[in-house]
Formats: sequence, C-alpha cells, structure tokens
Amino acid sequence: MANNAAPALLSFATDYTGGPIQKAVAIELLYTLRDCTDWNTTLEFVDKLPADLKNSPLVKEQRALALSKSGNHDDATGALKELIRTSGDTSERHGLLGGRYKKKWNITKDPADLSRAITEYENGMKLDLNDYYPSSNLARLYRTRNRKGDEDKARISASITLVACERARARNSTDEWLNPTLLGAAFDAGDVGKAQELADQVGEGGPAVWKLDTTLDDCRIAAQLCEEPRRTELLDIVAQLEKVPAAKPNS
Repeated sequence: MANNAAPALLSFATDYTGGPIQKAVAIELLYTLRDCTDWNTTLEFVDKLPADLKNSPLVKEQRALALSKSGNHDDATGALKELIRTSGDTSERHGLLGGRYKKKWNITKDPADLSRAITEYENGMKLDLNDYYPSSNLARLYRTRNRKGDEDKARISASITLVACERARARNSTDEWLNPTLLGAAFDAGDVGKAQELADQVGEGGPAVWKLDTTLDDCRIAAQLCEEPRRTELLDIVAQLEKVPAAKPNS
C-alpha cells in the first residue's frame, strides 16, 4: 500500500472506531496503520482512540514505538519508563526501552547510551527467557562494548536466543519476527551460509519496511564486528536484502 493511501486508511480506521469497538479490532487497525502507513499517521490514530483503549498498556507500548520511530526518542523513553512504573515490568517493555537506548546510541555513540541499552535488554531477558526479543539484541551490543567478560556474555545470550526461537517456532510457525531474528543471530555468529538461507526466507516474506530496516541495521552492526572475508560476504547479503521490495511500505 502506497503512503499516499495513508489519509484514506486513517479516515476509515478513525470512522470505524467512532462508536463502540472491540479492543481486538482496534489493535488490528493499529497494527495495519503501523505496517502500511507512516509513523505520524499511527500516532494520529492512537490519539483519536477512546480513552480506555488509548490508555491500555499495549497501545501505550505501540505509541512509544511510533514516537521513537518518528524521531522523538526522549519522549518514547519517558513513556516506556512511566508505563513500567505504573503497569509493571515485562520483557517486552524492557526490550522496547532497550531499543530506544540502542537507537539513541546509534546517533550519539555515547557509551552511556550503549550501556543503558544493554541493561534494559538484560532486564527483559531475565524476566522471560522464552521471549527472544531482548536476548537477540545483546550479543552484538556486548561485542560492541567489548569489556572484559562481554564475549562470554555474548555467547550466552546468543544461545538463549536460539533456544527461545526454537520454542517460538514450535508454538507459532507464523511468527513474523522469527526469521529476521534468526537472520540476526546468523550474522552474530558469522555464519554466511545460514545468513544467506535466512535472507532468502526473509525476502520472500515481504516484510514491512520498518521491520526490514530494523533487521538490516542490526545485521550491518554484526557484520562490521566480523573479520574479513566474512565481513564483506555478510555485507553483500545486506545489500541483497536492501533491494527486496517490501510488501507493506512504511517510512
């Protein structure tokens, strides 16, 4: 769906939520706008939701994600911290908070932001070892920080990620983040053959642009941490995926 269709889709979604609405329907509309339009449109939709839906923890998580993706990293960080304070810890919330610090570190290169990202991902991993999202980010961040003991921590978090992914595949074969996560793990391991295999699968899936961009950002970082010739071989796979036409445009 082209981005010029965003106003029409927002109008439909907003009209649809103008009266009584089931929470499940609102969430599906939110995910559709998130994956098919732009982040400002997503924020506009969330802000027009009825108060009970707008203030639900899941919607607040998605609003924080949209804030960060639209460039409002500090607002997103504050919103997630407040959500954790008022609604409790979850692996997802700490993972999202880690992602905001990781995004900030990508911009600032401030070691403090890198350490904050690691801390939040660690917090999320400890809360739920079956949730591969927090642990999947840690190996490359440990290796980037490169303190004493970080390489051992990287290997442990990578193992936790693979076990969690195997469990997720057994429980839900349609998990759209599974192959991108395994692709990142293959890059972390410097496994060119496995990375190529998974890249083909990810490309065939036609991911939303924002999801593909997130995956490729992580793969570039992991590739740069490898020695030659694997670094160049892995970056060639990234270049291949950059040419994949996404099924669900976003910006």
